[in-house]
Amino acid sequence: MKRYLRGKKSNKGYSLVELIIVVGIIAIIVAVVGAGLLRYIEKTKIRKDVSNGEAILTALTAAANEPEIYRDMINNASWSTELTPGTDMSASYALHMGMLFTTAGQNIGKLPEFEYKKTQPTEWAMWVVHVDNHLECHVGIKTASGTYEVAPNREGPYAN
Repeated sequence: MKRYLRGKKSNKGYSLVELIIVVGIIAIIVAVVGAGLLRYIEKTKIRKDVSNGEAILTALTAAANEPEIYRDMINNASWSTELTPGTDMSASYALHMGMLFTTAGQNIGKLPEFEYKKTQPTEWAMWVVHVDNHLECHVGIKTASGTYEVAPNREGPYAN
């Protein structure tokens, strides 16, 4: 009996087939979780750009409702501009864009950079439209394929 046990190989450790199966299962789990994580990161970047657009919209709307600015702008049917990220609204454009930018720029300061780069964004688009007896403000993002509104409505890739 002792001779039989001495000749038998030890069964400690894992075989190569078992290791390959475990590595394959781990690879499948990483692929599934990684794809979901990438989608989550992409949506987070879109939400950040939309949030920045909403902050710009809030500042524009507050400025447009100031009595002096309202009286100045009510005579125009519409007004729009496009500015690159990093532009200091209150300093750079106050001289030729009037009091709206000066007042809105005091709350915003520099325009934020874009987070969602997949659409190849280039500029923040802002427009104010005179509708009936009030001013409607809108903010969008100009991209390689067009301009998409992000606040108060969401369009295109920013509609998520």
